Amino acid sequence: MTATWDIADQNAALAEGWDIFLCSDVEREPFELQRLDYPEEHGAEAEAFDDDVDAWRHVHRLACEGSPLHNRALAFLAEHSPVEFIHIATWLHDNPEDAP
Repeated sequence: MTATWDIADQNAALAEGWDIFLCSDVEREPFELQRLDYPEEHGAEAEAFDDDVDAWRHVHRLACEGSPLHNRALAFLAEHSPVEFIHIATWLHDNPEDAP
């Protein structure tokens, strides 16, 4: 089954202050999970995350709690940007104080 990330998912993520972004750098993975640098421009209800790592922790924590949105985000990355997914998982593993 192909993991998807649709406009409803994107809008929900944007409202939280993060999203999965298409990257233009061909040397990198096509998609990255990042915080919104200017969440107010997207109508985000939540305060901005301090950095991308805060967004990773947020998505990972809620995925572990069973959130379908956050599980879809990780599944999408695992399928479409496996290096990004492994990078996030490795960072969280190596920094357990930051994991849920």
